[in-house]
Order: sequence, then structure tokens, then C-alpha cells
Amino acid sequence: MRLALDGLTLAVGDRNGNIRIIDMQTFKQIALVEAHDSEVLSVDFGQSSDMNATFLASSSRDRFVHIFDASKDYQLVATLDDHSAAITAVRFAVSSVTSNLQLISCSADKSLIFRSIYKNENGKYQFIRSNNIVEKQTFYDLVIDHTRELVNTACQDRMIRVYNTQDGKRVRTCKGSMSDDTGYL
Repeated sequence: MRLALDGLTLAVGDRNGNIRIIDMQTFKQIALVEAHDSEVLSVDFGQSSDMNATFLASSSRDRFVHIFDASKDYQLVATLDDHSAAITAVRFAVSSVTSNLQLISCSADKSLIFRSIYKNENGKYQFIRSNNIVEKQTFYDLVIDHTRELVNTACQDRMIRVYNTQDGKRVRTCKGSMSDDTGYL
């Protein structure tokens, strides 16, 4: 689940592939988005001031990322099929250098994909892959740091790997767990 940036709506994914949109003032469901064919694993809101748009992205076990326009009744904008296994997390990030909106996803296929978002001359949104990182372990989750320059990932081998949002290069790695019997989610 994820709160919208304004705090007024909450997106909640379910096991059936649906996303429920909840009004946080009334706690009533205001929309039901039939997004995926299997469990929704991650949702995130992203806002682009230069494109005047608010997006909702979702990822699922069905290997798809769907992007919806939250300002247009959650109309489907794009479907991305770059991953070959369950997509464990999807996040938006605003570049600290270019101020462009990025979409970053990680998957059980051991890949971390960075996409830049543009609006073409026809008014259609394009999600252009800028970096594709493949590691030797599954990525469980990711979070963008407060500087918007780094992506922190939790991995199957209990390591935390940190990548630069601009070029996708790994910046550092640290052991996430001191014990072999625990891991990060």
C-alpha cells in the first residue's frame, strides 16, 4: 500500500490483482482498478510537475508493471514487460540532477531496471529504459534515499546494495544481517 503524495488517497493492492483506492478523509473506497492477473506486490505514486501528471504504478507476480494516470480516474497509461519473474518492488524517483521523473523496478529475475519518463509530441507518455542492472541474487525491495541520488535495495543474500539513480552504478554494498538465519524483506 502507498499514500498519495498529498496524503488524501491510499492505494492498496490485493491478492487478486486489484488495486483499491481509498479516500483518507472518509475512509471509503473511491475506485477499484482491476490491474493484474495475480497478487499485487508493490504500488507507488509519482508526480511530475513538468508533465502536470500524477501516476500510480503497480507491480505483480504476473511480471508486469502497470502505470495509471491518477488525475484521469486511474486510466491505464502503460504496461511494461521488461522483467521475466515476479516484480517485487516499483518506485518513482525525481532526479536530483535533471528533475525528471524516473521509474525504478526490481524483480525475482535478479534485475533492477531504471526508466526515464517523457511525454512525446503526441501527448503519450514514454517509459524509456535508461539502465538495466543484473545481479546474482533476487532483489526483494528498494527505497529511494532522501537525496534522490541513491537506490537502496534489499537482496536475497542478506546484503544491502546501493545504486546511483543517474547511471545505475553500484555505489556500495553492506551486510544487512549479522546472522545467517535472518534476511531482509
